[in-house]
Amino acid sequence: TENPDDTTPADPAESNEVKIEQGVPKLVVLKEQGVNLGKSGTEVKEVKVGDVVIYTIYVTNEGTEAAKGVTITDKIPTGLKLVKGILGTKFAISDGGVESNGIITWIIDELAVGETVKVRFAVKVPEIKGEASWKNIAVITYDNNVDNPEDGESEIPTNEVIIKGKET
Repeated sequence: TENPDDTTPADPAESNEVKIEQGVPKLVVLKEQGVNLGKSGTEVKEVKVGDVVIYTIYVTNEGTEAAKGVTITDKIPTGLKLVKGILGTKFAISDGGVESNGIITWIIDELAVGETVKVRFAVKVPEIKGEASWKNIAVITYDNNVDNPEDGESEIPTNEVIIKGKET
């Protein structure tokens, strides 16, 4: 007996494969540094005691979907001290960044396609005995990174920037 409610054909035909394209965020990061409000860049900068170094991090979404839950973290190089008031505000850290135990964190809820966010912080060069060098790298993570492992987040490091100084 045939079931009138059964809509399955006796010989089902092969169907076409259907692909659903999903948008993917792709974050590109760049870190620059400038000394005493001078020109910023990625090259090694020479500094002296009392100089103020401003680190700037640019994060751009070059993907096809917004990046969600973007976190930027940057460890202040050992020996350098945050400087308040240098960025046109009473703070040493821009855009709501928060410092805790020498690490600055910025949280961006969403970074739209084509959008760039710029965050900065300022530090002062301490007394130097002999020669000194400070390296700095920031790290970016975001919740919907397709490269995230199942048990955590995949970090995107910035380029390394270096300042060098010597006793005067």
